Amino acid sequence: MPIELCVKKINNALVPVEQADIEALEGIKNGQGFRVQIVKVSDRSLKNHRLYWGGLIRLLADYWQPESGLISKYDKKVMGGLIDWVAAQGKNTEALSSLISLYLQDRAVKIKAALPEYEKAAAKLQDIHDWLKEESGYYDPIITPTGVRKKLHSISFNSMPSEEEFQKFYKRVFGVAWRYVFSKSNFESEEQAMNLALEMSQMGR
Repeated sequence: MPIELCVKKINNALVPVEQADIEALEGIKNGQGFRVQIVKVSDRSLKNHRLYWGGLIRLLADYWQPESGLISKYDKKVMGGLIDWVAAQGKNTEALSSLISLYLQDRAVKIKAALPEYEKAAAKLQDIHDWLKEESGYYDPIITPTGVRKKLHSISFNSMPSEEEFQKFYKRVFGVAWRYVFSKSNFESEEQAMNLALEMSQMGR
């Protein structure tokens, strides 16, 4: 399978632009030869690559909380439905909400302890990227004998015809990042998280 990454020329050598590009080279044996095709990326594309991979994805990795991801959406939906039902009966749900939160945290810890080689299961930057695309709906549903499979779209910023299209994509995936991760962290607003991602993308140029 072809490896796609973004590089820049430094002292007559091609160097990966972001940590995600470095990760893309993991698993390649030192000294092994490859035939590569170099495609020049526009300044706009490189800027967007940095913003997405060096900003948003890297910031997400810093605040990634695997424990919360160990609780299924079904469990969360059932617990949320219980709270809504109690509220509909005119009862105070504050104590119940606190108990359910503690229960889910304890359940996540137990699942983590039972999960073989948990540390190896930790998400890499590419995994976070794939998660963002799936949660944002950037996939084609494929019907298979065992059910529906999600075929993720390949996204190349260099092939995006306009800045407007990238901003539309970025806003969509950032909304997912805010809803599931950043809003549960110490950020006061979505704008604050977005500005930090921008600052991170401009470091180390």
